[in-house]
Amino acid sequence: GLKLGLSKENLQTLSVPAIGIAATFFAYGTQARLANFSLLETFIASGVIYAIPAQLLVVEPSILTAPFTVVFAAVLLVNLRLTPMTMAALPLFRTKSRLWNIVGIHFVALTTWLVLFQKSKEVSGVLLSQFYFFLGFSLWSFAVGFSLLGYYGSAIFTENIALAFVFLNPLYFFVLLFEQCSLNRNSRAIIWGTLLLPFFYAIDKSFGMLLAGVVGGSIAFFLDERERKKLKKKNPKQSRLSFP
Repeated sequence: GLKLGLSKENLQTLSVPAIGIAATFFAYGTQARLANFSLLETFIASGVIYAIPAQLLVVEPSILTAPFTVVFAAVLLVNLRLTPMTMAALPLFRTKSRLWNIVGIHFVALTTWLVLFQKSKEVSGVLLSQFYFFLGFSLWSFAVGFSLLGYYGSAIFTENIALAFVFLNPLYFFVLLFEQCSLNRNSRAIIWGTLLLPFFYAIDKSFGMLLAGVVGGSIAFFLDERERKKLKKKNPKQSRLSFP
């Protein structure tokens, strides 16, 4: 497992996600200090929540004075997006130990999810589980470590510059998603969502991005299903076009 994880190919696979996570969590660390979080609170938020959207929500000035139940509910709702990803990924890295399965679930993020499905084409079973835990723990360690560096390095950068690091994360996710999928439902959803965004944003600035994503994803889904049915008629053994 360690040999698999430390191979040159897998270290290269780890390097790009690590850069994106390092920049994003460094930015979170600076924001946590500006929000008067302690070093321990910053560490716990990065290690336990381990999801930048929810962590940035926690350090928002408007929510800092809110009751704990409100903060908890907000973080829970933001992180619900990980539920379908976890359900899809769990069968790939599942072990006989319930404890290790819980640990593995904690490492689920868009980065690990995409890399896991890509790697599942090459290896399976125990080797895939070992690779996943190596990847997940490595990226989690980067996240925690760089959030602490950002906490101490907040004096070096202005608030606006520190916030700019955050935008490297969605840019990185966009590139990663596009790189890991061919012309199928995933890439089509990105293309349709991007094309529809200006239209829906002009209608409603608050929900424009959400509407563009829902409509763009739906169009991609129906296009994929139509092609899948055509392909199935020609080749009954082929049942799915999209990845994963």
